Amino acid sequence: MEAELDAFVGSSIPMDVFLGGDSRPPFDMDRYRRHILELASGCIVHFEGISRIIEDERLDRIFRFVTVIFLQHEGRIELNQEDGGEILITAR
Repeated sequence: MEAELDAFVGSSIPMDVFLGGDSRPPFDMDRYRRHILELASGCIVHFEGISRIIEDERLDRIFRFVTVIFLQHEGRIELNQEDGGEILITAR
């Protein structure tokens, strides 16, 4: 999954990204989980349409992506990728 995530965001991601740092917030998956499930409840959501939680756009995109992968694995959402590459999220 690390290679796919790197390709999705455009570069290699060091593990300390998820742990936070001096100027970065730590990854709060529960917060992202609640945010995504609230948005997806009863509708189809475009991945790119999910509003950011943190200021850092790239880091927020990484955190959203990791969260939707876990949510799909847990059976909470369904992910579908359109022919053009757009990712659609549907709550189950």
